[in-house]
Amino acid sequence: MDSPSPCCPVQQALLSVLKYFHPNLPHFPIPPSLWPDMSMTNTATFFRATTPGANAQLGMPSSDASDSASAALRRHTSLQGASTVEELIAMVPSDYRDVLTEPLRGISQLTSKLAGCRSTLAKWEQHLAAGTYPPHLRQKAPEIQLTKEFGSQGAAVDSVSTLISSHQKWLREALAQSIQTKQGEVAFLDDALSPAKLLAELQPLIELRGSEIITRMKVPVFGPDAQGQTILLHWQDNPAAKALGMQVLEDAVVYAFRVISITESLVIKSELKFHKKKALSVQADVEMADVTKAGPSMQSLIDKAVSAAFKKAKPSGKGKGNKDGKKTKPSSSKKPAAKPGNNPKARQGQRPANAKAAGKPSQGSKGKSKKT
Repeated sequence: MDSPSPCCPVQQALLSVLKYFHPNLPHFPIPPSLWPDMSMTNTATFFRATTPGANAQLGMPSSDASDSASAALRRHTSLQGASTVEELIAMVPSDYRDVLTEPLRGISQLTSKLAGCRSTLAKWEQHLAAGTYPPHLRQKAPEIQLTKEFGSQGAAVDSVSTLISSHQKWLREALAQSIQTKQGEVAFLDDALSPAKLLAELQPLIELRGSEIITRMKVPVFGPDAQGQTILLHWQDNPAAKALGMQVLEDAVVYAFRVISITESLVIKSELKFHKKKALSVQADVEMADVTKAGPSMQSLIDKAVSAAFKKAKPSGKGKGNKDGKKTKPSSSKKPAAKPGNNPKARQGQRPANAKAAGKPSQGSKGKSKKT
């Protein structure tokens, strides 16, 4: 059967994988026995047969013993690509992932604690150099209540000065002892994250898990009997399980140090972010100090603008003043008297007020009538 076309998608994918794991090889020939059928089964066979480094990349042991060093290098290089602790844990072979998850997270927490201790130690050493004291040592010297008569005496002044100097001496000694204690803590945590201690912590877990896997994963060994029939001779340990356990044991310290590196990077990033915010806050305080210099405040400017607006909106006419000096409203014009026909009371049978006045004679007219 003719060989597949070079533009076959499966072949192109396989060639891409080969170029990734073998960048120095210009061309990697495909075995002719695999050309007739490029099915998924033969593709997987080809993938395992020609690229043992791919197995290492996927967390599987290499079947080629001569390539163990390069396979380990490829594994360790791929582990360096993990950007988070959880991502690195996902790269651990699944048979050992559950066993190593919590120890690796514990290593991350221990690294964070070590970074915090180092930061505290650096601050305390700065206090020691500057002659100041950290928050846990900031306290006033004890004060003694003395009477006015004795407090002015020389003996009292000497006693108080001696008490203050003793307190200052105690502060310096307490700061020195605190620094020494924190240095011991840093040294202890640093030793706990040393390669020997990390391997001593992870090796028993890996070996115990490996023995469980090897006990369960047995492979049969067949052979001919006396009549030439193929029979099961015995069971033996799975060599792939042994190789996988050895691989995880070799990579255990690499896992741990990659976790340490990731955690330290996060701590550095957090510290840089904190210092950046602090510098920005200081800069903002300086700018606000420039804005709040002596001069008219914003509130006074607003008050002046509002007052000017009210003055413009106020009417210009002034009312007359009364005897007390108070302003009175201008008198309004009198309304014209309503006509009798338009008065609603007249419509209801009542006489209007002007009609009553017309019907009654005035006082002057009464007098005239009496004289006549």
